[in-house]
Amino acid sequence: MAVALQDKENPRRFIFWERYEDKAAFEQHFQAEHTQRFINSGLTDLVQAFETQLLIWKKRRRRWRPLRRMTYSSPRD
Repeated sequence: MAVALQDKENPRRFIFWERYEDKAAFEQHFQAEHTQRFINSGLTDLVQAFETQLLIWKKRRRRWRPLRRMTYSSPRD
């Protein structure tokens, strides 16, 4: 899954939020030929990548619970 976000104050700034099943899928994506072509085009840089967990609200238990998936984000200025 991928989402492109555009900065309202700087329309030349985009953040590409991408979600991968695991770290291996993330690494495989960035080693793929089409991804390398995009990176080498000079249109983007991988500025930051980090692991997060999606929390879902469990109404019955009244607390947040992790969904147990990994996401990575790659903002671009």
